[in-house]
Amino acid sequence: MLKELWLFIKSWFSTYERLQISLRTTYGLRRLKQEGKLYHKPSIVHYYASAIFGKDLAELTKEEVERARKLLREILQKYWNSPYKKTKIGEILAQAELKIVYDKFPHAPKSYWAFRRVITDNRG
Repeated sequence: MLKELWLFIKSWFSTYERLQISLRTTYGLRRLKQEGKLYHKPSIVHYYASAIFGKDLAELTKEEVERARKLLREILQKYWNSPYKKTKIGEILAQAELKIVYDKFPHAPKSYWAFRRVITDNRG
C-alpha cells in the first residue's frame, strides 16, 4: 500500500509540475505577444523585412512584416512561374534579389518550403 501511495504522490507532483511549466510558457508567450515582440522562429518574411527596413527582428511591426510579405511575394512570383527548378529558387535568390538578406542573415531559410509558404499564404 505504501508503494502505491508513493507512486501516486510522485505521479501527482510530476503532473502538477508539467501543468506549471505549461502555464509559465503560455503566460510568457502571451506577454511577448502583447508587447509586440517576435515570439516564434522567424520566417523568410521576417528576415526580409528586417533587411529592407534596417531593423532588428524583434523591432519589426506587423505592418512592416505585411509590406515585406507583399514585396517578397512579387519577387517570388517571377521565379516561381519560370523554368527554374523550384528547389533551386532559394540559391538563385540568395545571389540575386535577396542577397542583402543572406548577407545579413546567413542562416535564413533557403528551402523550397520556406518560399512555398510565402507563395501559398492567403494573407494580402
